[in-house]
Amino acid sequence: PACSGGDRTGGPGARWRSPNGASRSSTSRPGRPSPWSDPELDLAIVFNECIYNYPELRHRLAAEGRRFFSTGDTEAVLKAYRQWGTAFVEQLQGMFACALVELDTGRLVLARDRLGIKPLYLAEARPMASKYDGCLVSG
Repeated sequence: PACSGGDRTGGPGARWRSPNGASRSSTSRPGRPSPWSDPELDLAIVFNECIYNYPELRHRLAAEGRRFFSTGDTEAVLKAYRQWGTAFVEQLQGMFACALVELDTGRLVLARDRLGIKPLYLAEARPMASKYDGCLVSG
């Protein structure tokens, strides 16, 4: 499957919100920034991804009772984290870098693909960037 690039294929029922409350639903278009959040899971994510096996992950998670409101891989990654904790990364096949935040505890989890194809840079002023320039711009 093609990479979704941030769940821009979510249907009318997609209930994505940025932490400041801005809607991120099926009207999202390429070039719009992260983060994405799932109010049911109390999680937010900044994600640069191409998860090849996300349809299989969605199927497994749905069988475990997880509900989906979009059709892309970002929501599947959030639900995988909620299902398996930090072991979620073992379930992902693809290239990715992400920063997940548990909104209720403030816990930050950083992850990237095993080969480092999608690099992860950390800067004090900005929690995550997948390009070095992003860290430079943030100060």
